[in-house]
Amino acid sequence: MQKPKILYYLHTYFMDSALEWLNDLKSNYEVHLVVELSPDSLKSTVIDIDSRNIKSDFGDLQDVIDADTNTLLNPYFKGLLSVKYIYFPTKQMLSFTNLKMSYKVLSYIKKNKINTLHFDTTSGRFMPALPFLFNIKKIATIHDPNPHTGEESFKKTVIRRVYTNMINNYLFYSRYSYRQFIQNHIHLHSNTFTAQLKPYSYISKLNAASIKANQYILYFGRVSYYKGIDLLLEAFQSIVS
Repeated sequence: MQKPKILYYLHTYFMDSALEWLNDLKSNYEVHLVVELSPDSLKSTVIDIDSRNIKSDFGDLQDVIDADTNTLLNPYFKGLLSVKYIYFPTKQMLSFTNLKMSYKVLSYIKKNKINTLHFDTTSGRFMPALPFLFNIKKIATIHDPNPHTGEESFKKTVIRRVYTNMINNYLFYSRYSYRQFIQNHIHLHSNTFTAQLKPYSYISKLNAASIKANQYILYFGRVSYYKGIDLLLEAFQSIVS
């Protein structure tokens, strides 16, 4: 019996968690991976791409990442039918360029007879392609059901509303996120699922850096107001003063 075919559409920001799910998916499905790249996402989580390596807007991801990253990611990519990137050169959500890029992914979906499209978080840049995917099952992993404090925007509201009307099933990594989503979309209760985050196994493959004790403070997370960086800096000042 032929396995269902999935295209997993991923942002680099969530690649660390997605690597573990890709390992599971490829055991039961035929999986194609497409990673969305843009000028602001070339250096995040496990990805560190030199923009000069990007020679085309759609190609093999292994061609644009360095040798060390390739070595790290190869065990996760092994068994996937393809590992591609799509490069959007601007930050704009709606543009002719984005439509052209999205069409390349649509053509790839049609060429490989994809049954299911899994978005690891929704993509504003890929949004113009959604009306052409009416005959394909669409799943979305939602990391932030509600915008964090200070991160609300009209653009995010539009993306959220458009995808809500297009997605067949939603996946959340916690019951808390699930409850947040259901509060505003009670009619989608039966379309939602929760799953536990898996341990980030790629971390064990990183080379251990030799650093001196008490010399560095490691902060996880992006520099955003709701993260409370201002409070952290204030706390540092009261400790050292």
